[in-house]
Amino acid sequence: MHDILSGRLAQTRKELENLGSLRGKNTDVIQHLMQKSREEQSAYMRNVESFQSSRRVLQSQAKEMLDALSLESFDRLIDKTRKEMTGAWTTAGLKRGMEASSRGRATPWTRSRTRPSRPAT
Repeated sequence: MHDILSGRLAQTRKELENLGSLRGKNTDVIQHLMQKSREEQSAYMRNVESFQSSRRVLQSQAKEMLDALSLESFDRLIDKTRKEMTGAWTTAGLKRGMEASSRGRATPWTRSRTRPSRPAT
């Protein structure tokens, strides 16, 4: 019986020693997990910031598009074109009025991409 008890005591001491060695490892694991969580939080915040920036740009472009497509904007363009064409006495004047109408239809994001008109030859 003594051998059984001393064997169990030795096994229990060995398990206690193993548990004691794990104590420091738990702290290391927790610190590693905290560092990883901080890195993931930082990446998440960068993604949120990028998303918010893209969202602001999209909202601005949507507003510009809706403004360009509004009835008031279209009415102003028609009135301007009519005035320019009504005041024209020549075919060249009518042509300039029609070109002004075409330029007025360009959206804010395509205006910078339109080609400059050719110089008269």
